[in-house]
Amino acid sequence: SKITDWLKVGTASYFNISNFSGENTSFSSLFSIPASATPYEEDGKTLKVQPLVSTVNPLLTMSNPDKDIRYNLSGNVYAQKTEPWNDPLVNNINRNEPVSDFFGYENKELSDRNDKKLSKRFLSIEGIWKFNWVQNANERPLDFYSLNLDDSNWGKMPIPGCWELNGYSVPVYTNYRYEWENEWKSNPPYVQDLGNYVGSYRRKIVIPENWNGDNIILHIGEFSSNINLYVNGKFVGYAEDNKVAAEFDITKYVEPGKENLIAMQLMRWCDGSYFEDQDYWRLRGIARENYIYAQPKSHIKDLNVTSSLSDNYK
Repeated sequence: SKITDWLKVGTASYFNISNFSGENTSFSSLFSIPASATPYEEDGKTLKVQPLVSTVNPLLTMSNPDKDIRYNLSGNVYAQKTEPWNDPLVNNINRNEPVSDFFGYENKELSDRNDKKLSKRFLSIEGIWKFNWVQNANERPLDFYSLNLDDSNWGKMPIPGCWELNGYSVPVYTNYRYEWENEWKSNPPYVQDLGNYVGSYRRKIVIPENWNGDNIILHIGEFSSNINLYVNGKFVGYAEDNKVAAEFDITKYVEPGKENLIAMQLMRWCDGSYFEDQDYWRLRGIARENYIYAQPKSHIKDLNVTSSLSDNYK
């Protein structure tokens, strides 16, 4: 851990500590040195400081401050995990780098027909999924991905499909106001549990046995507002970016030729919702094309087209 930024405002001093590490998590927290505290003593008197956010243990001591109110860190910092949907530094975990929208066919004939459904590398995951919906985020099932979970009482949800059009809550339209303003006060980047409903999906998918040896990629065409993905009980990745497709490499998590449990959990709001408050109907769920595909180890990763003007500018 290290101190990365310093700020002096009047008689108060502030500093930022970053680079805490944890599984799938990073921390960055702001501390203040009370104006009433003695800022400097030759005997190295230690000062206790209070964090301005709740993710860090307040019992942190600083010692041997310099005269310009720069402090040397001593002792340990104990941090609680910040969930990625409340952390603006985390936009995705293990999501593949976005590329152009194309599909790699196994031969020219299929490529000319331009219908990925005809390819043996394509497997649709669209249809009816097991579905659980809760009104508030703190009520969500934390074990939604477990292989031993009994989901017999769960409801059903189509993919693609919007929750509000399938009996879960109602569509909301707003333009310049945040959707949650009638429930709680904005406090960016944090979103609260109240009214932040969560949908959890589960379905077993048989991966073709002849895909063994290829990269196996899960493509989610669109999700709102974020997605946590697990395969066969193991965490695969996380992504935000409302209305943008996300792909995850699930090769090491699946067993070709067998049933594989895919579990996903989406939230109504995340930290990115502060930037995505635009003039449109608010509909949550999974939309557009959704499928799994096989990708040879040697493949076209991305492509781009650069156009130029002719000599007569036509």
